[in-house]
Amino acid sequence: MTKQNTPPQTGGQAQPDRVFNIDQVVAYNLGQARRRKGWTQEQTAARLTAVTGTPWTGNGVGLAERSWATGRRRIFDATELLALSEAFGMPVARFLLPPDTGEPCEYVLGPQHSAKRIGRGRLLDHALARRARGEYRDLVEDATQAAETSQS
Repeated sequence: MTKQNTPPQTGGQAQPDRVFNIDQVVAYNLGQARRRKGWTQEQTAARLTAVTGTPWTGNGVGLAERSWATGRRRIFDATELLALSEAFGMPVARFLLPPDTGEPCEYVLGPQHSAKRIGRGRLLDHALARRARGEYRDLVEDATQAAETSQS
């Protein structure tokens, strides 16, 4: 997390003073999901170990969660997002939803803070496909039908 001492002014409007990367968003949501389930960090580690086959520790879960606030980058890859989804019984998109911090925030799209930034609404668009185009909706429908057919 980067907090600028003085938010830059553009056109008379203050710019967001907090910039987060998507890994920090996942870290925040990991902590929120764990607390919502009432799990300890050790219980969460045991569940993630069972799902991934890779040892997790309570300390490792705590470090991952705290990367939201510390700014120390903990990178979550697609496999871990799917494992979080399975362990918590929540959709992958749940871990990508921007937190409502009550403060102006931006989300940086690359490893450097000079990368393109988007606001909370745009991140929601991406996470929830709120403005999905026709071809995306068709892909979702096809995948849903295929999954239903394979379960029959």
